[in-house]
Amino acid sequence: MPASRRVKFFEGIGVAFLALLMVLAAMKLPGFTGFPLRIILAGVTAVIAAVMVIFLKSFKILPLEKSVLLKYMIVLGLLYVGLYYALGAYTGYAVNDVKFGWFSIKNFIFPIGVTIISTEIIRAKLLCFKGKYSRIMTYLIGVLSEVAIYMAVYDTRQLEQLLLLIGLVGAALTSNLLYNFISVRFGAGSIIAYRLITSLYAYIIPVLPDVYAFFSSFCRMMAPLFVYWVIDRTFVKHDEKALAKGGTVLGRILGTIACIIMVGFIMVVSCQFSVGAIVIGSSSMSGAIDTGDVVVMKRIGADERLREGDIVVFNRRNERIVHRLIKISTVAGEERYYTKGDMNESEDEGYVTKSDLMGKVLFKVPAVGWPTLWLKEVFD
Repeated sequence: MPASRRVKFFEGIGVAFLALLMVLAAMKLPGFTGFPLRIILAGVTAVIAAVMVIFLKSFKILPLEKSVLLKYMIVLGLLYVGLYYALGAYTGYAVNDVKFGWFSIKNFIFPIGVTIISTEIIRAKLLCFKGKYSRIMTYLIGVLSEVAIYMAVYDTRQLEQLLLLIGLVGAALTSNLLYNFISVRFGAGSIIAYRLITSLYAYIIPVLPDVYAFFSSFCRMMAPLFVYWVIDRTFVKHDEKALAKGGTVLGRILGTIACIIMVGFIMVVSCQFSVGAIVIGSSSMSGAIDTGDVVVMKRIGADERLREGDIVVFNRRNERIVHRLIKISTVAGEERYYTKGDMNESEDEGYVTKSDLMGKVLFKVPAVGWPTLWLKEVFD
């Protein structure tokens, strides 16, 4: 069989199988979720990679400066993990649900590691061929393999976990652009090192930063862009074509502004910073705040005094509630806050303490939260 046909055959097999795994995982069919899916994915990608090494072994990439790039990618991977954990100094840390040991090695570290290594071998082999078709199909194989791993973890029938998965899909899209860019020039080694560091730390370190999942997904999406910038400026700076595609000053300014806006949006939605936003899903505060409105709140400082009439956000039974303060009392040195919804006939049961308060409502944005409520109703 000619080399070009062999390449197309492997591309078709890879995309078809990974797409099938994604469908089975999304449907949550027995035997295709969690541990079995990761094992199946690792086994099949390893077999395809081994076969491709045998049948496409005459096509080799001759990377330049790959040993230097390997060191760069290891440092960048460690920097990503380090900055992520440094963020935890502000947001706090949580105990990792997955403890490092034989269980995590067998169920997570080994299958995910095998999948990463096998996928990058497949990518490097297919990208030996300069055709646009090969690059597109290689990109799809890389994205689908990451999404298949994610689908084994998240229950796509639940709205919140589906949204988290969508964020991770976005990260897979930007990551694989970077991986294709590096693989076609420098081979698979440096990508494997970077991916192993940035993917497996969560199954080794006993604590994780208590960072809002959407913000974490956004960081994963933006990290490849930063790595691309470093690699492009360090290793491809003499490539005239690369420089020609660098874009105008206006384009860079607009890109930076868009990035800042997106970061700000994620920070507000995450509610883990000084300002947060919450969609109102009930009518208990109608008149002042209606169903479908989005309220913007500010965290309450340690020395900040609240007054009767303030609208506050607090946690009760793992649910965020937005009600008005109707009474404040001090008992044994502890401040107790009594709340009520404006449209409710009676005040809320019990009282709220300072530790239960999330923030004080600053203002509302009418009706913009309705799409989120409609989507939640569909899933409910």
